Amino acid sequence: MTLTIEDGTQVDGALSYISATDADTFHTARGNAAWTGTDAVKEAALIKACVYLDGHYRARWKGQKVAPISQPMEWPRVGVKVIDGGQIYYDVPASFYDSEYSGYIGITTIPQRVKDAACELALRALSGELAADGDASIGRKKIDVIDTEYRNGVLKGSMA
Repeated sequence: MTLTIEDGTQVDGALSYISATDADTFHTARGNAAWTGTDAVKEAALIKACVYLDGHYRARWKGQKVAPISQPMEWPRVGVKVIDGGQIYYDVPASFYDSEYSGYIGITTIPQRVKDAACELALRALSGELAADGDASIGRKKIDVIDTEYRNGVLKGSMA
């Protein structure tokens, strides 16, 4: 399988923000000996990492997808303001989004921090799941006539 990389141009079928080769470089520079396996294993871990990043952080990332309907991944994004030395840039016209000093991340940019996060999560994905299933714990709290029970993260309450 060839891993399709999002390069900032809304690549059709993209599954990762970074290649296995670039992830190898990242982990080698940091001495992460646990980054092992075939390219296919590493690519699967990168896909899991990017699915997790997109799913977990999509509501927290600034701006919006450049092509909300057709774009397969959450990056690149438009309207992501850069805060520089406490100064926040506002009201920059759309034509300046991709200029060097507009105060916005370029609309064809995948931030290095996103790529680095994908590498870190891919390392974790090699040894386990990134998103565990719901908590199976049971909790109960009773105050006077109100009895509240939690199962699998779901609230079940009653009044006596």
